[in-house]
Amino acid sequence: MISELMLYGTKMALLIGLAALAPESVAAWRGLPRRGLWAAALVLSVALPALAVLIVRRIGGLLCSVVPAVANGGPALAARADP
Repeated sequence: MISELMLYGTKMALLIGLAALAPESVAAWRGLPRRGLWAAALVLSVALPALAVLIVRRIGGLLCSVVPAVANGGPALAARADP
């Protein structure tokens, strides 16, 4: 579970960082401050994995985590029976 969460967090941080590059270059071109953009990207890259642990969805009588687990070499939902 920990390794999947760390991999998920790394992927999300990479995607958020790449997504922040485009507005950063536009802000630099227009002479606007860029510090707030990168601060928001950092907060979001930490908050998404934390929220993924806390948020649990109900699907078909099962409690399924938002973070996908890897089972048998392919993606799956980390599910457990409803108590």
